Formats: sequence, structure tokens, C-alpha cells
Amino acid sequence: MALEDQLLEVYNKKIDENESYDRSKFADKFYLFSKLERYLSNHKQNPNDPDNFSDFGKLLHKNPLFYNEFSNPASVISIEGDAAYTAWADAMGKYVKNNLDDFFDLLDDKSWINLISTIPLYKTKEKDAKDEYHDKFVEAAGELKKIREASSSNDFSKISDYVNSKLDEAPEWLQTSISYLRGNKEYMSAMFQEFAGIAQTKFQEELFIYTVDKDGRKKPVKVNKGRLKTIVKDSLKKAWELHDEETDKGDQNDIWQGDLRNCYLMLARSVYPKEKKTEDWDDDEDKQERQGERQVAGLNN
Repeated sequence: MALEDQLLEVYNKKIDENESYDRSKFADKFYLFSKLERYLSNHKQNPNDPDNFSDFGKLLHKNPLFYNEFSNPASVISIEGDAAYTAWADAMGKYVKNNLDDFFDLLDDKSWINLISTIPLYKTKEKDAKDEYHDKFVEAAGELKKIREASSSNDFSKISDYVNSKLDEAPEWLQTSISYLRGNKEYMSAMFQEFAGIAQTKFQEELFIYTVDKDGRKKPVKVNKGRLKTIVKDSLKKAWELHDEETDKGDQNDIWQGDLRNCYLMLARSVYPKEKKTEDWDDDEDKQERQGERQVAGLNN
């Protein structure tokens, strides 16, 4: 094997962004990408973990002892890990972009709901009826994100701020009540849950195809995948327009990494569990491999 081919075998673990969708190749490459994400997360939590040095060495250099040669392996891993993540994430994002319809077709109802509720969506701000609907949907999705952020925060002021932001939509008597009780945590939490429930119902009404029973009640039948697919595509189209119009390279990169790439990676994460070769991978796998490597090296006799 030529030296160039040997180097590619060791270092070129990112997916080929220009290839057509292939289940096996995607699953293999995303498996490696998931490992890199996990190792980086471990590194940030415990930068001097020798087991993580071994994991990184094997993943990036096919040598679990690679980082043992350095006086400060953590600093080397920080640079190499971030550089590898940028390259692998960019390639995976562009691969999904180039095979978007294949990924859409692999989403089930649950995955569609999770995806549309979490990805960054752009308003199109056009005047025709389709785009007006698109923007209203994006507003509803954005409302849910605000609710999740407030709910997951330990800062009560965020819950209070959300309730106060809904005052203009509330009847006068409720506005008066909130103005007197805004310091009452129990009351404000109850109002937050009430407003959140209304927003959730409004959003869900746009997600499904409904039937109407004999009593006139609407019942959801299935997720409106065609509508959601159009919304995501139109949002991505708008994001790409803003990306291409941006003259500042830093701002352009922010749109790519923060929104576009993030959206494509979320889509890949939604599809990966169905496409990977094995049902799931054991978190102890790396530990078992490290133990075997130590025994071979005579370090654990």
C-alpha cells in the first residue's frame, strides 16, 4: 500500500460529502463521528483522563499510546479534537445536504416531531399565502423553544419574563391579576404552565393531519410529513440565501455552523439509530478494548 493510501486509511475517517446516500457508509461514519463527540465531551469534563487519551489516540491515529509521548497531552488533544470535529461535522453536514430527500424519507412520525421542534427555523418573510403560513409555523415553533428554555432553567425570572411577554394577549382582568401577583412564584408558575399548554396545543394542531368524528371533534391521524418537509426545505433555502449574501466570512461561518450545519447534524442524529448496523453500541466497548491493548503491551500483567 502506498504511503499516501496508508495515511488516508489512518486519518481520513470523515464521510465523503459528495457520495450518494449509502446506509452502510453513513452508519459507519456517523458511528465514528459519535465517538469523537463523546470523547470531546469527556475531554472537556476531565481533560487529564488517561483513558480518554487512549481513546483519542486510537480514533485519530490508530495508536492508543500516541499521546503518551507528550508532556501536555491534554493541550494537544484540545487542538486536534476540535480540528477533527470541525472537519468531520462539516463533511457530515454537507453529506446530509446533498442527500436531503433520502434523510427525510427515513424519518418516522416521532422523529419528525422531534426534529421540527428543535432545529433552527428561518422565516421567509414573503407575502404569498404559503409563506405567511410558513412564518406563523416558525413563530409557533419558536414559542415552544422559549418555553423549553424557561422550563429547564433554575432562574425563576425567565418564567416570569415569559408570562409577562403574554400580557398583551390576555384579557384585561388577567393582566390586572398578573400585575398584582407577579411576585408570587406559585401563581406565576401556574400561569406559565397555562400559557405553555396553549402554545403547545397551537403548535400540535399544525403538525398533524386530522379527521373529524361524528361529534365534530378533531382527531390526529398522522404527522403531516409533506407540510413539515416543505417548511424545513424553505427554511434551509432562506438560511442559505442569507449565508450567500453575507460578505463577512465570520458571520457567514456562524450561519453555517450555528444553523445550517446544526440542522443537518440533527437530521443525521434522527436517522442514525434506524440505520446503524447494530441495535446499540456498548459504552464499555472502549474500556474493553483499552484493557486488551494494555495486556498486549504488557502494561496490565
